[in-house]
Amino acid sequence: MLADNTIPARIERGRVLPAFLGPQDHPWLGILMEEIDRFRGRPRRELEERLRAPLPCAVPFRKARAATTVLLRLWRSVADPPVDPASAREALFTTASEIGRRPRSRATAAAAAQLGITAEALDLALFADLPGERIGLLAPADDQHLLLEETGP
Repeated sequence: MLADNTIPARIERGRVLPAFLGPQDHPWLGILMEEIDRFRGRPRRELEERLRAPLPCAVPFRKARAATTVLLRLWRSVADPPVDPASAREALFTTASEIGRRPRSRATAAAAAQLGITAEALDLALFADLPGERIGLLAPADDQHLLLEETGP
């Protein structure tokens, strides 16, 4: 993305105040925001991977990079797994070594049952201590909805 000091925008009280966007940018910007919002509740690395691909519409390259950088500044990762990631890994690897060459799903289900959580929760907890694996949500600091206001020409 871009360095913060190269973006003609600022964030004030949960509002992005861009000096580089106008009404003509609203269609593609809405698509960008929808794409980012689709990744709420998913690992940050998945969002970053998606944003490396083009949007399904015509987008001014520099404006899109700047808008993406600003929006990613608002993206918050939450590290609130149901169990400690190290404990989740220990339980899964111990269970897998005891079960032997069985399907991973069987080891995951057994380890999850041992920890008192679902297999899906165990999968989310396994690497939740890594920044790219933290679950993300788009939420400004004051928990208001993201609003874009035009400040430029």
